[in-house]
Amino acid sequence: MRKYKQKGTRQPICEELMKAALEDLRYGVKGLREASRCYGVNMCTLRERWVKIQHQELKEIPLCSGLKFALNNSSKHSTRQIFSTKEEEDLAEYLKSASNLSYGLSVREMRLLAFDYARYLNKNFPESWERNKIAGEDWSRSFLQRNPSLSVRKPENTSLARNKNFNEEQLEIFYNNLHEVLTQYNFSAEKIYNIDETALSTVLSPLNVIATKGIRQVAQATSDERGQHITMVGLICAAGSSIPPVFLFPRKKSSPVYMEGSPEGSIGIFNGTGYQDKDSFLETLKHLQKFASPTKDDPILLLVDNHASHCNIQCINFCRENGIVMVSFPPHTSHKTQPLDISVFGPFKRRCAQIFQTWMRENQEKTLE
Repeated sequence: MRKYKQKGTRQPICEELMKAALEDLRYGVKGLREASRCYGVNMCTLRERWVKIQHQELKEIPLCSGLKFALNNSSKHSTRQIFSTKEEEDLAEYLKSASNLSYGLSVREMRLLAFDYARYLNKNFPESWERNKIAGEDWSRSFLQRNPSLSVRKPENTSLARNKNFNEEQLEIFYNNLHEVLTQYNFSAEKIYNIDETALSTVLSPLNVIATKGIRQVAQATSDERGQHITMVGLICAAGSSIPPVFLFPRKKSSPVYMEGSPEGSIGIFNGTGYQDKDSFLETLKHLQKFASPTKDDPILLLVDNHASHCNIQCINFCRENGIVMVSFPPHTSHKTQPLDISVFGPFKRRCAQIFQTWMRENQEKTLE
């Protein structure tokens, strides 16, 4: 019954004609039988709607707004509906506001809130609600179906620093700086670059696979329990081109084996940690200068995040001497302002997962290194 499909041939009710018929009844323009015949609506349905409106307390409400209140808060399926349409809209707005503030409610928390809300409004609700001190699962499913603007999503962990710093004031400062630089140097798209780092591993989240329906657990072979970590630095131009990437390996000794099969022109940096630091970022700037060829008379714009390795004096002096104008995103806002995360690194990692999965299938006795 949760997903009932109508099996009869009865025609659906036109809500606009039904509202017009109810208005005529309310103002005494037509009688019940005449309104049913004039608007072509079922007389029994019209009578049920009219009785429902008459039972509402409309005497203390002005005439026109009273009819509007009744029609907006009564649906054709509201006989057993606990909250009115307006009350459910208020509840939905609260849930959306909490999610926008990064403090969204789970389904269970929503059911607890609905129970408290119903008790506060003195609503008639099932005995199971009072016995369990929580709204029922059937109500939560129906509520989400009646409010299609809501959906159950898996959130991303976002630190308090990111929530605090992503605000209008910080973004206004960044865009003012960006506008000032673009106006001063008149950069074209070929002169604007964006740089960002992303972590790569030999073990990525597996893609969906075809399996037996109803099986409790589906396994997918991976190279190891935990993959080996490296960092890839992407250098993307606003015109759509790119510079060969830079790879950071957690090794002290360099070896040409690690760069086999890499894009032509890319370089590998062996700093022992595999993470970006000031020395490796300086090498990355030299790599950028080699391919972009900026000068003081013909500079380029480089958009970076506010990582500590990007703000050291050696890198800043190198940029000044070689015509690289750096503009930093506000601190702790790259999860919203960094364009490479979704547009480049997201599809890249999905493609890597496809290739890794195919390689493991074709080389069942080997590990990916």
